Amino acid sequence: MKAGQLVKWSSVWLAGCTSGVTYQSAAHYAKQIGVVVCPSIETVSCWKVVWSSGEISDVHYSFLEDL
Repeated sequence: MKAGQLVKWSSVWLAGCTSGVTYQSAAHYAKQIGVVVCPSIETVSCWKVVWSSGEISDVHYSFLEDL
């Protein structure tokens, strides 16, 4: 990963998000596109990502796929 890279949620993360997240929400996440901003300072092995929904989150690199 590097800053400026376009990403989406990985199929592994989407498959695992069914616990506590409705199917409708999982479908919403599947449509999101993100831009990697920088490595997270707060969370180990994570990247800060700005999503097309306007959310900003720290995401573990294994939960991201390149576009």
